[in-house]
Amino acid sequence: EPFRMTMNGAGAGAYQDVAHSYFPDDRSSVYSPRAASAGVGDGFSSTASLSALKSNLMTMEQNEQTRLMNESIRRVQEQSYYLKYVIDSAAENADSNFTTLFASVMEYACNMLDELSTSSLTPKYYYELYMKVVDEMQTLEDYFISLFEDGVMSMRYLYEVVQYAPRAVPRLYLQIAVGSALVQSKEGTAKEVWQDLIGAVKCVQCPIRGLFLRTYLSQMSKDKLPGVDDDVSGTIEEAYSFLLENFVEMTKLWVRIQHSGGGGKEQRKRREKERIELRILVGTNLVRLSQLEEIDVSIYSESILPTVLEQVLLCKDTLAQGYLMDCVIHVFPDEFHIKTISTLLDTIPKLKEKVNVHNILQSIMNRLAEYENNSESS
Repeated sequence: EPFRMTMNGAGAGAYQDVAHSYFPDDRSSVYSPRAASAGVGDGFSSTASLSALKSNLMTMEQNEQTRLMNESIRRVQEQSYYLKYVIDSAAENADSNFTTLFASVMEYACNMLDELSTSSLTPKYYYELYMKVVDEMQTLEDYFISLFEDGVMSMRYLYEVVQYAPRAVPRLYLQIAVGSALVQSKEGTAKEVWQDLIGAVKCVQCPIRGLFLRTYLSQMSKDKLPGVDDDVSGTIEEAYSFLLENFVEMTKLWVRIQHSGGGGKEQRKRREKERIELRILVGTNLVRLSQLEEIDVSIYSESILPTVLEQVLLCKDTLAQGYLMDCVIHVFPDEFHIKTISTLLDTIPKLKEKVNVHNILQSIMNRLAEYENNSESS
């Protein structure tokens, strides 16, 4: 059953009372990034060439994106400063009111994470913002662990409380951070926590925000899955099932970028360029799968490869099919390819017409040749 930490009756009322003391009822009081729109100025002469016009427009757009990103990063740094100040103050003054200080920590954390709710940045600049926020999140993650280690708060209790944060994006980042601490504390099993979170993040359907949110989920679960950490209870099936589900959902979001927004040829080219910049986020899931030590040829051929290839064919996207096939060929061991070569070859004719099949076949031949050379030398 999916992980559900809910309470009925008086218990639920108690949770809500505590949560409302940490998060304001008035959602308008929660910080929201200011929306900005890029303006295109006048001043181009009638004799200016089309290429010069495009170049000027591109430069103006890049400048505007840089400005928006820098403003968001400045606000992240500001909220992070206040966050650290409150945490340090609580550590230095044991007699301080914990409820008040904790409410302040949650407020500044929500303000900082709310910057990731922006829809004004292109993937390139959103990535820079995301990396800055994730760097600052380390302080918050350490704080959550300290609450458990000092016996101040149960991680199960904290996991329930953060779900009352009013805005979706900050709430889910907080939930993932606390979920990671919950697994580490062993108050919750990896299976129940990650299953709950893999379902929770589905509520963010904006392709860009969803991709980076799932990237954070993958990052926080990296060393807290069965088969990766001996201290984490569970089966290898639970680990690869979680990674496969995240891979499938991220692939869908990645492909949706190409079909969002409409527009002409230039906009389609722009979206394709953005998707190329983001492809590594999707491919990282396959790398994580290949790093699970207990994965053998049987599991790979019966569970992992069929699921991956099914998604490759279902996406019906030229860029995605070419990239994902290349990932499969390069990240998994040669021994796996030897045993499943017929499955790979059977998939190739079913790919989209514009997929570069020659490169895929060449990659397969190179891997097989490398395997043969290594076998002979050993």
